[in-house]
Amino acid sequence: MIKKYKIKNLDCASCAQKVEDQLNKRDDIKECSLNFASELLVIESEKEIDFQSLQTFIQNIEPEVILQEKGKHSHDHKHHHEHEECGCGHEHHHEHEECGCGHEHPKDYRSLDNIGVITYSIRGLDCASCAMKVETAIKKMDMVEDAVLNFSTETLQVKLKENQENDVVFNALQKTIDNIEDGVI
Repeated sequence: MIKKYKIKNLDCASCAQKVEDQLNKRDDIKECSLNFASELLVIESEKEIDFQSLQTFIQNIEPEVILQEKGKHSHDHKHHHEHEECGCGHEHHHEHEECGCGHEHPKDYRSLDNIGVITYSIRGLDCASCAMKVETAIKKMDMVEDAVLNFSTETLQVKLKENQENDVVFNALQKTIDNIEDGVI
């Protein structure tokens, strides 16, 4: 039996691949293919797979993702607005510099001042959207006053609420990152 689904709110091709890989590990799925560009998920299975359990499984991997059976309409409408001129998905501001992607981007206007800021190198992020998820989670940490994660320069700036031991901060940051994006160091 082959079922087709629309899959919405995937941030990048890497996120799509993560979902596809996990689905292909399931015993009840013979084969699955997920096309990020067309937002199409095709699943071949021996028997009917419960739609809600499939949705829950996928949302455990990528929480924002919405699954919709092909041909059925969803009542959950989320609007995603991209920058109109180049379609890169983020805003462009004031001064621009070249990063090599073919579009002009702003200088890092979000940098924190250097007073009490710890800067870390961060590796393994697949896309800017994933970086934003990590940044948002770090900002919610009790010990963090503010944080800026720059995907293109692979730097994380963290301003702490109070003095903390470096090892404690590092371990807490890594644990938070692991909960959002496995494999990022």
